[in-house]
Amino acid sequence: GLGMLINRQHVKSSESLLSPEMMKAAARQEASIPAKTPEELQQEELRRLYSTADVLAVPSRKEPFGLVALEAMACGLPVVASNEGGLPEFINSEVGALVPVDNEDMLCGAILEELLRSHEDPRRRAEISRYVKERFTQRLFVIKLEQLYASTLSIPRRLRNH
Repeated sequence: GLGMLINRQHVKSSESLLSPEMMKAAARQEASIPAKTPEELQQEELRRLYSTADVLAVPSRKEPFGLVALEAMACGLPVVASNEGGLPEFINSEVGALVPVDNEDMLCGAILEELLRSHEDPRRRAEISRYVKERFTQRLFVIKLEQLYASTLSIPRRLRNH
């Protein structure tokens, strides 16, 4: 998935936040700048990059899972994403916001709201990181997978084929 890291400095003009129209123009301009994919960055560089941002925007039209969003959340970033694919499985109002696909006004509004929430509550980053670590670690995945295998194998063979 593709995401855009957003820092409060990108959206402040003097003491007021930019209008949604100005945010859209800035997003179009930043989108034209070539960027490295997460695969091209080392994990440490990703953590450093996530730590400099205030919000991750993932305005995907199709997103099977959203690993980029989960990685950013593990680093404490709130995520504003499209209500699409696997993203609603782990993004909720505790850790970010979901908006309809292709709704730029709601996307911009949600980004601004998340910037304000994070600014008002400095503990929020730690809470978002804890949310991910309590639910989506590799260890938990292995435990759930083992439980699934065990429950599947315990179903009588005659019932599994129907």
